[in-house]
Amino acid sequence: MKSFAPLLRTNHKIAFVGLDMLLFMTALFVATATRLGGSPDDIQLVELLMLTFSVPVIQYIFGNYDLDHISTFKQLAVRQGMAFVLTTLTATAITFILTTDRVGFFGRGALLGSLFLFLVISVSYRFIVISFFKAIKGRLKWLILADKSAQETISKDFSDLGFEGLIEFYNPDDNADKLTKLLESPWSTLVIASREKVLKPEISSQIIAAKCAGVNAITITEFYERHLRKVPLHLLDYHWFINSAGFSSVSHPVQLRLKRLMDIAISGTFLLLASPVILLVAAIVKLESRGPAIYRQTRTGKDNQTFTIYKFRSMRTDAEKNGAVWASKNDNRVTKVGRFIRLTRLDELPQLWNVLKGEMSFVGPRPERPEFNDMLKAQLPYYDLRHTLRPGLTGWAQVLYPYGASIEDSKEKLQFELYYIKHSSIFLDIMIILKTIAVVVGARGR
Repeated sequence: MKSFAPLLRTNHKIAFVGLDMLLFMTALFVATATRLGGSPDDIQLVELLMLTFSVPVIQYIFGNYDLDHISTFKQLAVRQGMAFVLTTLTATAITFILTTDRVGFFGRGALLGSLFLFLVISVSYRFIVISFFKAIKGRLKWLILADKSAQETISKDFSDLGFEGLIEFYNPDDNADKLTKLLESPWSTLVIASREKVLKPEISSQIIAAKCAGVNAITITEFYERHLRKVPLHLLDYHWFINSAGFSSVSHPVQLRLKRLMDIAISGTFLLLASPVILLVAAIVKLESRGPAIYRQTRTGKDNQTFTIYKFRSMRTDAEKNGAVWASKNDNRVTKVGRFIRLTRLDELPQLWNVLKGEMSFVGPRPERPEFNDMLKAQLPYYDLRHTLRPGLTGWAQVLYPYGASIEDSKEKLQFELYYIKHSSIFLDIMIILKTIAVVVGARGR
């Protein structure tokens, strides 16, 4: 039986991007023909391209290409609604700045009509795709080969994923005849979670035979990377680092130069455009409570070198009178203004200067304080790998994992950071920046 993994690959998502652009242009011409009785001749080419490309960018920001991870129509409607509002504002700004005929295309509702028509079509086809995935997921059957020590953790991670299919475990220490009987049933995927132990020859041969028969067989680390977009820290050993593809961008000179050029361009542009906001936030912070508007703190950067990080002060000046303490949810040391600028990530704006100076990158693992680094390094394996590249203003862990302040939270974040280190690329950085925009727009900071 051929297996089916209900996951949208990158090429599938690119196809949906192309479909959205085609649907938007079709909606634009239909709405223009309906409202103005002809084609949108007054639209400049630059304006048309900006409108068309803004649609998939905003759809991506709100996660509307993760159709295999959207489970309800309500969830889809909320995401599409937010995307519609932001797309309308963006399209209005583009059209108002560039259009030569505001009375025609802009003034007579052709723009709003095209956006609304696209919204209807977009929600409809996405609902069909989501319904298809939901029906498939319910019939999935996963057989996981894992010893007792790994089964409990894997079960927890599966439940956190909201897995809808059937999961069954097989302990490789058990009799091989049990696996033979299990393999008589059709399985969507075999997941191999054994790491240090060498599988018995009779078990290995059965896995190979199943794979040759068309059953999808993957390692547990592949499963985590595909479905959870992180690396399972508790299942790693040095063999994984030796045999895994990836990690090349961390030291590739061309990639590093491109990343640095992108950092300079983005941080310089943001500093220029956000300068009025920076001055306003600084004034509000200063007015609300006594103390400096900018807070300086020592952090650990690339190659374990320390540097001074800059942030807008969001806590009282006596917040650490008893020593360094992790910030916590609903921390009573946070001021009223501080709570808002944390939610919107405005407190991080001064770090654009750190990025411009080269102490940080725009995307990378968040820099930790030396006091906490020493503790975490002693308790978490591979923790020091996060210092092989510049720390980031935002990162993979920041957009996918809710803020936390404990060793267990640091462990979870490290799993996302190891994924980023392995798969680091300019394309992934752009994805993270777009996801960060969604965090800021939705005020989902910490």
